[in-house]
Amino acid sequence: MSDRSTQAPPSRHKGTLLAERYRISRHVGDGRMGEVYVGRDLETNVRVALKLLHQPLCSDEQQVRRFRREFELTRDLNHPNVVGVLAFGQQEDGPLKGRHYLVLEFLEGRGLDAVLADGPLPPDTASHIARQVADALSAVHAHGVVHRDLKPGNIQVLSRDAAPAIKVMDFGLGRLQGGDSENLTDVGIRLGTVEYMAPEYIADHQLDAKSDLYSLGCVLFFMLTGRPPYRGRSMKVMQDHVTAPVRRPTEANPDVPEWLDSLVFALLAKDPAARPESASAVSKTLADLGSTPMPADRGRAKNRPTMSSLPPSEGLGSMSHLGPTREPVYKDPGPAVPATPVLVTVVLVGAAVMGMAMLGFVLGAVALAML
Repeated sequence: MSDRSTQAPPSRHKGTLLAERYRISRHVGDGRMGEVYVGRDLETNVRVALKLLHQPLCSDEQQVRRFRREFELTRDLNHPNVVGVLAFGQQEDGPLKGRHYLVLEFLEGRGLDAVLADGPLPPDTASHIARQVADALSAVHAHGVVHRDLKPGNIQVLSRDAAPAIKVMDFGLGRLQGGDSENLTDVGIRLGTVEYMAPEYIADHQLDAKSDLYSLGCVLFFMLTGRPPYRGRSMKVMQDHVTAPVRRPTEANPDVPEWLDSLVFALLAKDPAARPESASAVSKTLADLGSTPMPADRGRAKNRPTMSSLPPSEGLGSMSHLGPTREPVYKDPGPAVPATPVLVTVVLVGAAVMGMAMLGFVLGAVALAML
């Protein structure tokens, strides 16, 4: 965290009351825009998460509007895979006077980024998590909102079993599809995390629901392989998103099932029109082709239905756009001349050797006769 010597140490805020309702219990972390605390709602007696905008930013109107945006975009959402945003306000008195705050649903678990620090997930577990993320995006998109910063760090894993529940969180960079009523982004500035940024946003500053689907493809790629599709310096990663060949998870992990490999390939299409139609269509595909997560099985599940064995998924058509078949276009033909049997080869070679010997004998006899 940068030097903020004008602020009171986080430990001082323990016991402080916000809005005469939310009592701060302990400090749990810091972010680019604010501090995060665990607190308690005295009216309902339940734990809540409290975000406090950094003191220097509270005098910046644009930063305050961006901080408030998370509340405005998600306050009407009530979905099991989206974090609940409960309240927004500005403290009127006490040691935190003037500080803007957000009150959110308290989540106990680990960020998906922390989970992936232990390595890639089994394909079944990865598809189970991806399906919940797709469900969350479907609900968000139905409200006309684009998340714009979907990444493992903004996905909270609430349990550690093979079928964990998740919550998508941090809509601070979210925006309404078709443009914002308020312009909170300076010209030429790209907000978000470059490893998960859609090509159209990088190239043209255009984004919609399908941009979130690209980010979901990057997250799913990471879950299956242990790394994002493109890595390196920020500018190189951004260029790769726009121009580099689309990555397939099986390049790094051959145990990824073909149907899941093809889905990721489609989500990572450079052209938004080539991606699946919607988050709900992606969720249905994952539900139809996925199977119950099994922690002991890191390979291909036996008897898993294939793409051709299931009816077309709504919104995905025949799913032929999920990428080319992994079979070569032209199969390697057989040899043009049948292989010669070994015995015949030995006989022919022997005859050739004997013939050469006889020719040498004849030539030698002729030479002696001429002397």
